[in-house]
Amino acid sequence: MASRLNAWRSAFRNTPSSSRPTRNIALPRETPMEEEALPYYKPEHYYPIWDLSEGKHLFGDIFDNGGHDPLKHLALMVALIGPPPSEFVRRSETTKQCFDPSGKSPCLLLGNATIPSVSLESLESRLSGQEKESFIQFMRSMLKWLPEERRTARQLLQDPWLL
Repeated sequence: MASRLNAWRSAFRNTPSSSRPTRNIALPRETPMEEEALPYYKPEHYYPIWDLSEGKHLFGDIFDNGGHDPLKHLALMVALIGPPPSEFVRRSETTKQCFDPSGKSPCLLLGNATIPSVSLESLESRLSGQEKESFIQFMRSMLKWLPEERRTARQLLQDPWLL
């Protein structure tokens, strides 16, 4: 696992400059993005470290026979990171269709996409003790509804879990 994490870390180590373009990292096609169906998505705000650590997609169980199910995706996001803040709901007509204005109560539009009884702690299976706690804290610093609340790649590289 350490070699996979080092590969991820080194990809983000170089700081872009005016003489050097920003390095983009392509994710596998099957890697779903949390906000791909929502506004304010920026690829540089998604880090597939969970996939590297766990060997499976954090948001892999969001498909049905017809493909990606955005309501199931939202329900899993609520389970893992809590309901969206009202600021997030106000920014988008799409999210207004799924959440009440406070963001606290998923509307009936979630339909059969019930909020699963899972957490980052219950899904993380490879670590234990303090290392697991540090990893979960690291993940929570990235998994935020509001992009401006997420830590940058540079900040993440300074996280104790990676050092």
